[in-house]
Amino acid sequence: MFPLQRESMTIGRLPECEIVLDHVGVSREHARIVKEPQGYFVEDLRSRNGTYLNGKRIDSRVCIADNDVISICEVEFTFHDQTTTVRSTGDSPFQIISDPRIVVDDSPMDEKTFRVTTCFDVTEQQKTHIKQASVELKLHALIDIGRNLGFALDQVLPRILENLLKIFQQADCAYILLHNKETQRLELCAHKHRNALYEETFRISRSILEMVLSTKQAVLTADIRNDSRIVPSESIMVGNIHSVMAMPILGIKQKENCLGVIQVDSRSSGKDFNDQDLDLFVSVAYQIAIAIENAQHYDMMVQEKLLSLQTRDVAIFALAKLVESRDLDTGAHLERVQHYCRALVQEMALLNKYRDIIDSEFIHLIFQTSPLHDIGKVGIPDAVLLKPGRLDAQEFEIMKSHTTIGAETLRAASAKFPGVSFLNMALDISESHHERYDGTGYPRRLKEEEIPLAGRITALADVYDALTCKRIYKEAMTHEAAKQIILEGRGTHFDPDIVDAFVKQEEQFLSIRSKFFE
Repeated sequence: MFPLQRESMTIGRLPECEIVLDHVGVSREHARIVKEPQGYFVEDLRSRNGTYLNGKRIDSRVCIADNDVISICEVEFTFHDQTTTVRSTGDSPFQIISDPRIVVDDSPMDEKTFRVTTCFDVTEQQKTHIKQASVELKLHALIDIGRNLGFALDQVLPRILENLLKIFQQADCAYILLHNKETQRLELCAHKHRNALYEETFRISRSILEMVLSTKQAVLTADIRNDSRIVPSESIMVGNIHSVMAMPILGIKQKENCLGVIQVDSRSSGKDFNDQDLDLFVSVAYQIAIAIENAQHYDMMVQEKLLSLQTRDVAIFALAKLVESRDLDTGAHLERVQHYCRALVQEMALLNKYRDIIDSEFIHLIFQTSPLHDIGKVGIPDAVLLKPGRLDAQEFEIMKSHTTIGAETLRAASAKFPGVSFLNMALDISESHHERYDGTGYPRRLKEEEIPLAGRITALADVYDALTCKRIYKEAMTHEAAKQIILEGRGTHFDPDIVDAFVKQEEQFLSIRSKFFE
């Protein structure tokens, strides 16, 4: 927005122009806005590409009225006459949320009128530049904000305010209020203070907020106590608010959508904001809106991803529990195994050889999919699965088939839904958790690193739990006895690295066993 506070303002490419447009098609001195007793006029200064008023090229000085559109190359200006009066109807979609940190300085503006400064509102602000003296600061702001376009909202907002305080050295405080779609209120989402003395409360003018929201234009009050548009309350006096700039954050895709408001203020006389500051403030609005919209979109995707993961995790565990429900003798076996697996893999992640394999996603997946290691038991007859004693040779062969039954089931699911990582890991675990490191296990007699890492990890967790739990056909072993068997199986039954991780996580295993004790 460009306030028209001079008798004549020139638009062009020269730095000396009051409104500088950095566009190859704009002449050095392209057009002029003139204030006369009869009103405001626009005239073309013999420009190469012409000046257009409401779509028609002008050849002489022409009177302009409120909401007239002046077009120069790709930039459009909307003229707003200072005689325009805006009335607040009290039905603004936004209200300031009840927040003990916020002091609202004045009463609501119901049935109250105020004047909007005569100004140009630029339709495509990102294509224009302010005076050359401000370009360096403007570029600094845009670059710094642009670096954060894809970050989460709680990271983006403080950086925006830090940047604004660097640019506007006279500013003491900066705030961002965003629209909460659920509550239909403005919420204070970020604040920055140059001085710790101002940290306690945030003094916000309702008059200014409603002016910004109603007009969807930036507002400057160089001295709030002497601004006839605003009646400051005692809170403004006590808070020493002196000069304020506030700006709407308008949506990029839907420009009528107001995302919120940004405000900066100074707290002492002699630190006034001026028209050039307001121009610079407005010039970064486009990038700020992009940053906030992208951050909101990022946060929404994260929430949707978390919800999707939670739904998936619930489904996985419910499926595993359904299989386990056929064998009431297993107790909290699934819970213990998944926690044992996580303890092992977190320890192994510290080793250089696994640094490129084990990441946070791998740790999460093995925790969630290890309960599916026995999913193939759904295909084992009750006479074998629920036999209250040791299995004979023929029955043991039937029991062993649960690894291939589970793998075939998950392989079919993986083929139907390719790229679903948890299905691939679940398949590996189901098929290989009874393989042995020396190649004497089943069903495929894989050895060493031929066995998938998730399968090797689950193998130790499953055996430890089987050894230390009571079953109809056996008593539970002590931890020390189970530990000894695992140590003896290092390099034969179990991967040596996983046995070493077990030893280092011994206390954690005892804690998990105690927590999920049957």
